[in-house]
Amino acid sequence: MTELTKALPWNCEAERAVLAAIVVNPAQLDGCLDAGLKAGEFFLDQHRRMYRTMQELIYDGHALDELLLLNELGRRGELEACGGAAYVTGLTAGMPRLLNICEYVRVVREKARLRDLAYLGQALSQQALEGEDKARDVLEAAEAGLEQMAEAEDAADAGPVKLDQAIREAMPVLERIFSGQGMILGRSWGYSDLDKITAGKQEGEFVILAARPSVGKTALALEFIAREAQGGGACWMVSLEMTRLQIVLRLLCLMGRVDLHKLRSGYAGQEENRRILDAIARVNDWPVWISEPTRLSSLELVRWTRRMANRQQVKLVVVDYMQLLEAPGANAYERISTVSRHVKRAAKVLGKLSGGTLLACAQLNRGAAHDEPRLEHLRDSGQIEQDADTIQFLWNAKSEDAVGQASATEKWLRVAKQRQGPTDAMRFVFLGQWMGFEQHGGGV
Repeated sequence: MTELTKALPWNCEAERAVLAAIVVNPAQLDGCLDAGLKAGEFFLDQHRRMYRTMQELIYDGHALDELLLLNELGRRGELEACGGAAYVTGLTAGMPRLLNICEYVRVVREKARLRDLAYLGQALSQQALEGEDKARDVLEAAEAGLEQMAEAEDAADAGPVKLDQAIREAMPVLERIFSGQGMILGRSWGYSDLDKITAGKQEGEFVILAARPSVGKTALALEFIAREAQGGGACWMVSLEMTRLQIVLRLLCLMGRVDLHKLRSGYAGQEENRRILDAIARVNDWPVWISEPTRLSSLELVRWTRRMANRQQVKLVVVDYMQLLEAPGANAYERISTVSRHVKRAAKVLGKLSGGTLLACAQLNRGAAHDEPRLEHLRDSGQIEQDADTIQFLWNAKSEDAVGQASATEKWLRVAKQRQGPTDAMRFVFLGQWMGFEQHGGGV
């Protein structure tokens, strides 16, 4: 195995300061635990042993000071492994009683993260140099390792929060609600009927938009993007089915009210060309990003979502469609279950970093071909129903003058599951020429 050529990063003074602070004032352990500090994050084995022993003594309700720590380490046969009595008693030499332990804990954890990255890099380097695995497999191992580290960081930040602090954090949202009658909690979907059902797009939510093929889920997702971008919200579309060119043409026809088929077949006239140019001028500065990967793993989606949320502050991420994401699994059920968990994580990352919402388009199985979709129609559903915060079904409305025939101009959108709200439906008028959706009755 290749060896690291430089010494691993660590800070002896910070590690000693943390241990000494706990010996001087055992209540300081709470600050360590709140910050997520674990014994394994100390570099020296003797420091790990001491921290673990202190934890167990305090957990068991025992008092803690230098003498009691020495006795306990001796009873366990670990005193010599911890450097002997002189080393243990020397921890607190010159240590002030009032110590900002949080800063020292931060240093210890930061050095531990850097060591983790060094170990991961070493393992990946060895895997690549051996040449037994495909480059894709090495990349996926890197993605998995980095995401595990990110999850550990997020878990450390998810400690208990006192109610008064939680209320302070909620005040900006409450002030928006107080500011006017009917003010929705989230950002508008662009359709008042849908906003009434969902209270808008909620930060960190994982929303499913499901339909049979060719019903219009991509077109409706593009409407959501257009309406978010018109309000200044940044959007990112991950298109695993359509090319970037197809997405651009759809958006331009939608905004210019131009027949998509005429444009693609070369029969657009001067008026249509003028509208397309006007649409380009309108959308050119929109904060919208489009990705068209030939293949993308669900773990890569988490990483890219983190990057787009940090760098571009995206408010809406659209994945079209989620069953095309790659993930390991012995069968379709296991694979989609993994995909669902990762997409859920991407949504949480998005909400935390930019306050955004993730909308994932999904295919329905053949059972929904002629009926109103139900939750069990989600293809290879796995954990999708459990993980999604909101599930929306899109289907063709039945024509009033032709029994049993689907209308090409009217569609229903039903919120079939909503973790924090009611289930209800709204009706759309579908403008098939430019793949547009308008709220039935003329509302926006």
